[in-house]
Amino acid sequence: MTLKFYPDPIFRQKAEEIREFGQETINLEQLFIAALKKYQALGLGANMLGILKRAIIVSDSTDDPIFMINPKITPLTEEKELGEEASLSIPEITLKIPRYKLIRIDYQNSSGQNLTIEASGLLARVIQHETDYLDGKTIFDHLLPVKRLLAIEKYRKRLRKN
Repeated sequence: MTLKFYPDPIFRQKAEEIREFGQETINLEQLFIAALKKYQALGLGANMLGILKRAIIVSDSTDDPIFMINPKITPLTEEKELGEEASLSIPEITLKIPRYKLIRIDYQNSSGQNLTIEASGLLARVIQHETDYLDGKTIFDHLLPVKRLLAIEKYRKRLRKN
């Protein structure tokens, strides 16, 4: 369970849908729970762990984490909220990213059961952030081109220092 760091090519790849459920998906959930605790994160997308499967784990730090397989987000409002985001895979960078304020998420648990929840606030932000990874996107992709280049260059300078 090794965390991947930007600009690893895995962050530009789309994760594959999970179609079979059983011991493998139960083990995957346990791996994600352990990683969430190890890295003290609010969420992880599978790509961050080097896994190209459509799975994320999220928490708003008040409830038990939610493991989601094949998450599909539907905005329940067009209203977006600008908020600061950071990523374990892009250390020392914080960016202001617009996200939908209220979303519905259809997903499956590790047993293959279909579930739906609505989320707002921090939980909605974390779910959208982690799902981006599954689609081959990072927080940089939400910036306008000039701001994106500046943010990536700032990140690269920090990497060279360290």
